[in-house]
Amino acid sequence: MGIVVEKYIFFIHDTKNDNMKLFGTSGIRGLYGQEITESLALNVGKAIGTLLDGSVAVGMDSRTSGPSLKNSLIAGIVSQGNTVYDIGLAPTPTLGVAIREYGCNAGIIITASHNPPEYNGMKIWDKDGVAYFSLEEQIEQIISTGAYSNSSWKSMGDIIKRPSINLHIDKIINTVSFDGSYRVAVDCGGGAGSVITPYLLERLGMQVFSLNCQPTGFFSRGLEPSCVNLQSLSHAVSSFNCDIGIANDGDADRIGAIDEEGKYIDYDILLSLIAGFECSISKKAHPIIVTTVDASMCIDKYVESFGGKVVRSCVGDVALARDVVGHKAIFGGEPSGTWIFPSHWLTPDGVLSAVKLLEMKDSGIILSKERKNVPPLVTLRDKITMGDIDREAFEVRLSESLYSEEHESMLTIDGIRMDYGDSWVLYRFSGTEPAFRITVEACSRERAKELLVLARKKVSALL
Repeated sequence: MGIVVEKYIFFIHDTKNDNMKLFGTSGIRGLYGQEITESLALNVGKAIGTLLDGSVAVGMDSRTSGPSLKNSLIAGIVSQGNTVYDIGLAPTPTLGVAIREYGCNAGIIITASHNPPEYNGMKIWDKDGVAYFSLEEQIEQIISTGAYSNSSWKSMGDIIKRPSINLHIDKIINTVSFDGSYRVAVDCGGGAGSVITPYLLERLGMQVFSLNCQPTGFFSRGLEPSCVNLQSLSHAVSSFNCDIGIANDGDADRIGAIDEEGKYIDYDILLSLIAGFECSISKKAHPIIVTTVDASMCIDKYVESFGGKVVRSCVGDVALARDVVGHKAIFGGEPSGTWIFPSHWLTPDGVLSAVKLLEMKDSGIILSKERKNVPPLVTLRDKITMGDIDREAFEVRLSESLYSEEHESMLTIDGIRMDYGDSWVLYRFSGTEPAFRITVEACSRERAKELLVLARKKVSALL
């Protein structure tokens, strides 16, 4: 299987304040002290307070710049008369739980997810714990024009300190029970998962071996739970004879895993395994799984044996959550370790995901053996740098060119995905840089390379 290319989000800001672009595909993100400042956090808070009535939950991951940004954000919110529930250092999914528990209208997490420690950012969530995409344009407009509501000393909002880690733990514990106790190596990368994942697993009766679970803000490994970043976890699983290794990213909304033999489980394979397991325990005759257009077709093939059906969504947890609800799916996941379990909540949750993997083991599944039942496929990725072009016109020309090809199906919800039965090609503009991405998958490396060469030639010819 190929390596999943991560989505890096960059902040764009015209200093003249007349052409501002704050939000990328996953909130606001940039270098602390340059793009991300206390002044920006204050203004985001004032804009949210201007737009929303009611309370707002606020949390942060473990970055050293988190406390000052959080305090500035809170100051902006309360200045507009809104009450803030300050949950402190906590993962993104903990914030999602807190929003619903405290009846908030929104929530904001101070985080840069898997980016290095010099980055930080803000991501906004709605009252259901789903990314608040519809509010972003309005926030940008208010900050750009300075159209904040008037502040008054008579109507300042309250700040309620409400640590919520135990709330999140209890919510999960009340839904599971285990017949066995397992040896689990946990690597939180020094991120927000450090304050919850190992403690939750211990309360569930697991014997936990913790790595990088000190939330100092100085990360001891790359925060993405990828193969290259989890070498120490793999070694720990083998050295301590663990049953599984589990890793979180910086804000613990994602998961990575190591099997019993100390081998990393590729994102697409892991996604297939958990999707199949959710199908196997579902009471629905034909359960629906939602995944994104860039996910491997191995998930389709694997869940078929459990009576499941796969529906594709646009890339991103916002679209994923929306389609999970729309299709009444039992599970939604991206090939990045971002998983949604709608029976619990709609916020991606790497902490709950860890418990789900242990449920698989408790049911008798041996990951190192079961992974071999997932069809082996080859995924390759490439990108072409592009200048300033009419993207819509280009996609129309590309679509017309591709439609004449012999194909099994054509999906255009997010770029263009051409399925050829035993292979597929995805053509898609990057959401983070001036580039066009090409992803191909086939049953052999030779066929995958052939498809990639043909796809690149087609795009280059149209340019």
